[in-house]
Amino acid sequence: MIFVAVLLQKLLRYVNEPYELNTLVVTFGLALVLQNGMLMLFSADYRFIRSTAPIIELPKTQLVVTQTQIILILTSLLATTALYILLRRTFLGKALRATIQDREAAKLAGINVRRMSLIGFAIGGTLIGLAGPLYARTAYLYPSGGIEATLIAIIITIFAGVGRIRGILLGGWALGIAESLTVYSLGTGWRELVSSLFLISLLLLRPEGILPRRMGANG
Repeated sequence: MIFVAVLLQKLLRYVNEPYELNTLVVTFGLALVLQNGMLMLFSADYRFIRSTAPIIELPKTQLVVTQTQIILILTSLLATTALYILLRRTFLGKALRATIQDREAAKLAGINVRRMSLIGFAIGGTLIGLAGPLYARTAYLYPSGGIEATLIAIIITIFAGVGRIRGILLGGWALGIAESLTVYSLGTGWRELVSSLFLISLLLLRPEGILPRRMGANG
């Protein structure tokens, strides 16, 4: 995935202004190409990676979890913590954040913005390579299955505010608990409605993210 991400970065270097809009169009087109390619190769059948991990019943409750779910949670927390430390506690992370915030100012400060862009895509590819197998152990797989995960990621990012890692954790847990309670009390058909209401409410009430500005600026 690092190799794929680096190739994508080199492709996006040829995108003209307005960069953000054109990048969105190019990546959306690539997603359609990938989906149709997988449709031809693997068909539209739903697939699932079966797990033989034991089920663990929590004492004095009726809740059960699987070993796979525990590994998924711990791995996600470790990856998020490692990313937070990288971005907030290292010179490389500060250079990356400076490049994201203002490329011209970062260039004037002596930062190689092209290299930072390459490193940023490589880090993103690493996280995608980690998230893919974890997602595959908990959800059905089909060619367009990534759209749902992408929408959830967008909602959580808006909930947290762009670049706020602690807010992303909070947003992920909050959305997950809200959807789980909705499925438990009303049924699976209401889950998407809750996600949509989350997104609309946040855009109207807290477009800058759920965390206060001062706290969010530090993570």
